[in-house]
Amino acid sequence: MSEGKGPVMAPARKKDRWYVLMGLVVLSVFLTLCVLEAGVRFFVKVPPSLVIENLNKPGEDDFTEYGDFSVKEDGTIESEKLPGGFFLYSHTGTRLKKNAHGLVRHHTLSKTDIEIRTNSLGFRHRELGPKQPGETRILVLGDSITFGDFVPQDQTYPAVMERSLRRMFPGRLLEVINAGIGAVDLQNEFAVLMETGLSVKPDIVLVGLYLNDAYASPLLKIVRLPGWLSFSHLARWVLAKVDRLRALYKEHQWENQSPEEWKAARERFASTHRMKETGEWDTEESFNWHIHHAFQDWGYAWDDGSWEKILPFVDMMRMVSRDAGFKLIFVYFPVRPQIMSKILRNEPQQRFVAEMRKRRLPYLDLLPWLRDKYARDQEDMLYDHCHYKPEGNAFIGDMLARFAAAYLNFEPSSPPRLDKEIVPPAEAPEDIL
Repeated sequence: MSEGKGPVMAPARKKDRWYVLMGLVVLSVFLTLCVLEAGVRFFVKVPPSLVIENLNKPGEDDFTEYGDFSVKEDGTIESEKLPGGFFLYSHTGTRLKKNAHGLVRHHTLSKTDIEIRTNSLGFRHRELGPKQPGETRILVLGDSITFGDFVPQDQTYPAVMERSLRRMFPGRLLEVINAGIGAVDLQNEFAVLMETGLSVKPDIVLVGLYLNDAYASPLLKIVRLPGWLSFSHLARWVLAKVDRLRALYKEHQWENQSPEEWKAARERFASTHRMKETGEWDTEESFNWHIHHAFQDWGYAWDDGSWEKILPFVDMMRMVSRDAGFKLIFVYFPVRPQIMSKILRNEPQQRFVAEMRKRRLPYLDLLPWLRDKYARDQEDMLYDHCHYKPEGNAFIGDMLARFAAAYLNFEPSSPPRLDKEIVPPAEAPEDIL
C-alpha cells in the first residue's frame, strides 16, 4: 500500500511548491511596487493627472460626427483629437467641450491643481445670460496663452483685465469673456467668432495674436489612468514618461508632414542667416539658431509666408466688425527669448505694426513693455517660452485693461485715453500709457 501511495503524494507536493513559488513571486512584485511607489512619492516630483466630470453630451447645437471622431449612443465622444477630454474637433477646427468641468492635478507648467470649467458656449467663463441694457462686453480670442489652463480661471489675463476695468469704471456692467482655445491658429479663432462669439453681442473683440498663429499647433490626446489607479504616483509617473515620448514622436511626425512652403521657408532662413548653436540668445547668431530650431512653432513668424496666412483673416475680422458693430483691437504676444535677450529681435513685431497701421486697426505690441519690465526687475514672468505665470498675467491683464479703456464709450476715471484710431509703436511704456 505504501508503494502505491508514493506516486500519488508526489504531484500534490509539487503542486504545493508551485503555489508557494507563485505566492512568493506575487509578494515580491507587490513589495517591489510598494518600494517604487514610496520612492516616487519621496524623490520624484508629482506628475500631472487629469480628472474630468460632467462632460456634456452633444445636443442639436453641438458637433455631429465628422472626420476623426464619432458620437456613441450614450453620448460619449471618441476621438484621437480629444486631448484630456476637453477638446472637440469639427470641420472648422478645435473647440472646447461645452459645460465641461475638470481638474488638472499638479499641472505640468504651474505644478498646482487647476480647475477648468466651460460654459454652454464652450468658453472658459461663467455662464452668460442675455446682454443687459448698459452692459459692455469684451470678447477675447486667442490660443493657450489666453485659455490659460496652467493657472486658475481668475488668474488668466482676461479675468485680470475684467477686474481692472471694473475698478476704472465703478458701477458699470462689464464682462471680459475668455474665448481662448489651446493650440489654435487665427483661422480657428475667426471661426469661433462667427460660430459663437457674435452671439454674446460684444462691444469690443480683442484678438491675442502670437508668433505661431499662422498654423494650428499639434494636439496630443492625454491618456488617463483608470480611477482605481489614479492614487498611484508611480503609475502617473510612468504614464507621464510614455506621454512625453508620444509627444516627441508627434512633434517629429508633425515636422516631417509640414507644408512644403514651410520647409522651404526654413531652408531659406538657414541660407540667409548666420547661426551658432548655443543655449543663450544674446547674440544675433545664437538668436538665429533659436529661430531656426523653433521654425515649426514661433520661428515661422520671421518669414513673410506666416503673414500671408494670417492677414486674410485679419481682413475678414475687420469686415465682420463693421457689419456687427463692434470695435476690433489686436495685441501681439512675444516669445520669451525676445523679452530676455540683450539684443532686440523684433522683426515680427515690426511687420505686425506695419500691417495694423495700414488697416487703421488699434493694436498693442507687448514686447517693449515686457522687455522694459524685465530690464527693471530681472523677473521671469513665464513658465516656458510663451505661457505666463500669475504675475505675468496680472501685468498683461492690467495693461490690456488700460489699452481697451480708450475704446469704450464712456470716460475712465483713470488712466488717460489712448489714440482712438492707431496706437503707435512704443520705445518705452510712457509713450503709450
